[in-house]
Amino acid sequence: MAAPTLTKDMYRSERISRNLACLTGSLAFGAYESNGVDSSSITGYFKTCLQMLIEPCSGYLFDWDKTNNKIKVYWSSGTPTLSNENAHTHAVALDSGASAAGASHNHAFTGTAPVSDLELATPAFSGTGLTASGQNMTTTDNQTMTSNQCAGMWLIPATGATPVMLILSNTAVTAAPAVLTVQGAAATDAGAYKIVKALAPVGTNAAEATHTHASGTLADAASDVGSAHTHTATAETAVEVNNGYNLAALTAVKFIAVGLM
Repeated sequence: MAAPTLTKDMYRSERISRNLACLTGSLAFGAYESNGVDSSSITGYFKTCLQMLIEPCSGYLFDWDKTNNKIKVYWSSGTPTLSNENAHTHAVALDSGASAAGASHNHAFTGTAPVSDLELATPAFSGTGLTASGQNMTTTDNQTMTSNQCAGMWLIPATGATPVMLILSNTAVTAAPAVLTVQGAAATDAGAYKIVKALAPVGTNAAEATHTHASGTLADAASDVGSAHTHTATAETAVEVNNGYNLAALTAVKFIAVGLM
């Protein structure tokens, strides 16, 4: 390749002393030659060129080879990476945060303690007559319930000698006797019965004024690289541009050169 073209409208020279001068301007490149392109369009201005600095441009780096009077062009090679990039997660600790109830607060239940643990006064189902067959209790009267609607409720016969039974499951029936599978000593009882569920406590949590919780600081969680780790960057490397590569897009590469006149 011939020497890079000096762009005249960017060209400026200045004599520093009687025999020392500075030359500034810009260069336009063409096809690259291996081991650099001729720099005589700049060095020819001086009797002896002492130093030349060329500004990086469009991702390219430039170096003046004074011994061979050539300009070498480099570009980056490889992809920068971070070490310790195994898959892992980082946990976020939850702050109490500023709130209407104070930055630090508790939610304590306050309410009325139930008289009983079961809703005896308002049973889910009630009727008269139970017939035992193994662990199944069949109501003498008709009921309407969905499948397993009574699971987890308690079957309480009228006769005190007949023990209370925990209902494990029930059949779905509409205006027909219900079959209840129970845990406990199943026994036939012709008296009235109740099917009741646990009584929910009535009350509220304290410090329930409207407020928010802010996110806390990011903390290292257990990961493939340990709970505490760092990320180290691997830098890119610069290699010389391939022989014959077209650098025509580089039309305004700025330089400064100093030499003897």
